[in-house]
Amino acid sequence: MSGIAAVGRLTGNTYLVAASGDNSEFSAVRASLGWTALNGVTMVSNGYYGVNDGWQDLLGGAAPGHAMKWAYSSAANGNIGQMGWLATAGNSATSVSFVVAVGYGLNQVAAIAAVDATLGGNFSTQEASYDAAWHGYAG
Repeated sequence: MSGIAAVGRLTGNTYLVAASGDNSEFSAVRASLGWTALNGVTMVSNGYYGVNDGWQDLLGGAAPGHAMKWAYSSAANGNIGQMGWLATAGNSATSVSFVVAVGYGLNQVAAIAAVDATLGGNFSTQEASYDAAWHGYAG
């Protein structure tokens, strides 16, 4: 797998994108809230599992800071972990609702289009369609 942080050309959104080793399959992740930006850097990261992935960032070191500090733009040819910091700053609510969606495709453009279609669609309709298909399969 390889991971990259990609910016959608048409939407201006940031996605976490991963590709299979032979680039025959892609995934894209985006959240309805968007990602936090610190000092002009969008806080999404691609790291190698167990080395510099998000878990290592949050809990690594002698005194873990429990805060995202890393924003690696890519991790090529390895077992990767991806992480993003959702933009919840300034919200005084006791809870925040959001959707994290994953889209799949044969290329990066198709994966991004799939995740955008999910986030741009009606969730009740999508849920009903999924449930009907699952019950049909399970039946």
